[in-house]
Amino acid sequence: MKEHKEGRSKQRRKVRVRRERKGGDAGTKPPRDAAPVERSKPDTGRDRRWDWIALGVLAVIVIVIFSGFIFTDKMLFGTDMIPMGYMMRKAVADHWRADGTIPVWNPYILCGLPVVDAMHGDLFYPVSAFYVLMPLHKALGYKLILHVWLAGVTMYFLLRTLGLRRRSSLVGGIAYMVAPYFLSLTYAGHDGKMFVTALFPLCIALLERLLRRPGLMYSALFGGSVGLLLLTAHPQMAYFASWGLGIYLVLNIPRLFKNGTLARCVGFLLIAVIVGIGIGCVQLLPTYFYTTNYSPRTGGVDFDFATSWSLHPEEIQLLPTYFYTTNYSPRTGGVDFDFATSWSLHPEEIVSLLYPSFVGYNDSYWGRNPFKLNAESPGPLILLLAIGGFILLLRRREMLPWLVLFIFCPIYALGAHTPLFKAIFYGVPGAKFLRAPSIIMFMFSCSASVLAAFFIDSRLNRKMNNSGRRLITGLIIFVVFATIVFTAGRGALLDVCRNFYTGMEGKAGAMALAGRALNIDAVLLLVFGGLTLVLIHTAYARRWRGALWLGIISAGILVTSLSHSLRFIDYIGVGEFQRMDPMIEYISEDDDTFRTLPVTGSSFYNRNYLPLFGLETANGFYDNRIRYYDTLSGEGFQNLFHTNIMGITNIKYILTGQRVEHPGLALRRDFGQAFVYENRGFLPRAFLVHNAVVVPDDSAAVDIMMQPDFDPSGTIVLHGGEPLEGDSTAAAGETVTIEREEPGEVVIRATVTSPGYLFYSGNYLPYWKAYVDGGEVPVVRCDVAMRAVYLDPGDHTIEMRYVSRWYRTGAVVCLISCLFVGLSVLVGLKLGKGRSRRA
Repeated sequence: MKEHKEGRSKQRRKVRVRRERKGGDAGTKPPRDAAPVERSKPDTGRDRRWDWIALGVLAVIVIVIFSGFIFTDKMLFGTDMIPMGYMMRKAVADHWRADGTIPVWNPYILCGLPVVDAMHGDLFYPVSAFYVLMPLHKALGYKLILHVWLAGVTMYFLLRTLGLRRRSSLVGGIAYMVAPYFLSLTYAGHDGKMFVTALFPLCIALLERLLRRPGLMYSALFGGSVGLLLLTAHPQMAYFASWGLGIYLVLNIPRLFKNGTLARCVGFLLIAVIVGIGIGCVQLLPTYFYTTNYSPRTGGVDFDFATSWSLHPEEIQLLPTYFYTTNYSPRTGGVDFDFATSWSLHPEEIVSLLYPSFVGYNDSYWGRNPFKLNAESPGPLILLLAIGGFILLLRRREMLPWLVLFIFCPIYALGAHTPLFKAIFYGVPGAKFLRAPSIIMFMFSCSASVLAAFFIDSRLNRKMNNSGRRLITGLIIFVVFATIVFTAGRGALLDVCRNFYTGMEGKAGAMALAGRALNIDAVLLLVFGGLTLVLIHTAYARRWRGALWLGIISAGILVTSLSHSLRFIDYIGVGEFQRMDPMIEYISEDDDTFRTLPVTGSSFYNRNYLPLFGLETANGFYDNRIRYYDTLSGEGFQNLFHTNIMGITNIKYILTGQRVEHPGLALRRDFGQAFVYENRGFLPRAFLVHNAVVVPDDSAAVDIMMQPDFDPSGTIVLHGGEPLEGDSTAAAGETVTIEREEPGEVVIRATVTSPGYLFYSGNYLPYWKAYVDGGEVPVVRCDVAMRAVYLDPGDHTIEMRYVSRWYRTGAVVCLISCLFVGLSVLVGLKLGKGRSRRA
């Protein structure tokens, strides 16, 4: 008898050892109804066929959701894409089609901006090739639609990597790609956020595979996925994704240590990080040096701004962009605490994670922020199932990263409402450059989908034990209780909110709209949530076949999520916003080289509309502009209305929505709702001056230039160098002709009779190089933000070229890194086939 017991004990130990080897660091026996962590048998050809079927199901759902775009000539509406993003991408697409290269300079707004260094969107992200393959308005939409489908695919791949069955993995993929948080981003046109959201599960899955099988192939693949994150042109999202990857890695260290693979994994992870940063260098390097030197943000923002847009409604072209931002961009030093915490998720909005209509959005928003254009919920039903998964998997050590992300993300998104945000803002490198912490919720949506899928998979054809029954019963009670509280008790909850939020006055209409939508939310969750939980409770009784059972659950997820997500998907005809009206036709007939100053009050005119028709503007909207020009144009562009500054910035036409009285303006056309004024002191784009003064700083330069006796046509203000005293009027026989003017290159011929400067009305950056008759000469910053080149008497050909060495260096590093990834994967696949043959 004793020998029999010892034999059984040895057998149990052997089983436990095998279980630990399969489950990583799971040193204790997992719960009886927990999902497996890894598959124990290899896929067959028939199994892989079901993978293709799953991808097809995801594609069909996406086609149905976006049928209003796919089967029409309309474009997806985006509040930010229409006024800003569309213009930026059109400038890139037009140059790309005509020249076959990405432009380096955008001359159309703010007297010129660098394209790569100041980060004009996802220039190097692979799907940007759509710009030259189809009309721009369709390319922008198909990029988003592709990533909606890709989000479902990458989540399916992640769940399969974590060991879930195909059917429950498919449910998780569906839930992730139709989440209100994700699809609501289409309404704002936040494509970079959607790209990172879609790629994040892929990064986690490849990281997990690297931790299981450390080697060069998975190291290169994981590094490649990180590189893609950096190329999405959304550095803040990529930065948050690095937090999530770091959390996942750190919490898996005990498993690696126990398996004896920690040192090997660390080595290959370092390779992956180098590869990822190398791929991102084409944008990371120029962006870094720009933002730290030339952006108006060089000095930072406060804490309130950093938390703005938190859980409500900025990459890695990073190398040139960083240098620009830290030197010439307005964000050179970060943001302050107050700015960082603006637009935060507020405590009452936690309810909106389960009931997205509680605080509302768009016209029904009554919360503390100025407006709200998106939702943060991962989906009502999926969140309910994720809560069940959280409870079920609480003691599963391999699930700890998902449990941590599920709790950490909403707490951080609350911004100043919790001490966590303040600790991160002041303690984590790079955090002071961030605002809008709510965008971290993409990882909350990912973790919710994973936990919900594990919960569903754990119930699939498994016998329900007492703890499982109690969990299902508790969730059913929770749904019923929440329905009562947030419908019948809504009035009392609003009274509580009024005690903490004094800005609810005057929002009765929005609150009424939110209340009606909330009632629908509650009914849908009660019906489909209750039905799903009942089905899960009865699954083992064999009353439902697995496919039908999961089909009904998927239908519930689609209904409860799409009832919100579809409200954020809208379409617009290209002609509805890109329409050449009589005023634009009138200005376009002028063959002169000039800029406009639109102040009509129309959001299209004020926010980058005229450049769609090839008209350059001295104002416009861009968040990463050059700080020199910020100083010259003044707050709210007020300096541009001064006669001298209008001349310096080459402004010829001022477009207004009403009649104005200004001594320097002459009315040229009256279009009823719009008026065209001409600047009487209009100066050409390039001209010669023979008088130069030197000033100690930019503010002194602005003061001099705005003096009534200052003559911008004969004198320039230098920021260093030697002054020049000469005739302030144009010398006889001197000529200046612009022979070619393209993005990033200007060719001018000049005849000079006495020493002077060639003034060019275009923004200065040190990246501009000048060549006079083939020899390089310095480009001098003048008039705060403009360019000048010193010329001796004679006939000269002057070439100005924009050359960002950070962009060139980053491009070379990116190319080498991509080649390394491709070669590593090819070698890995070949070695894998060789092992299979030998086996």
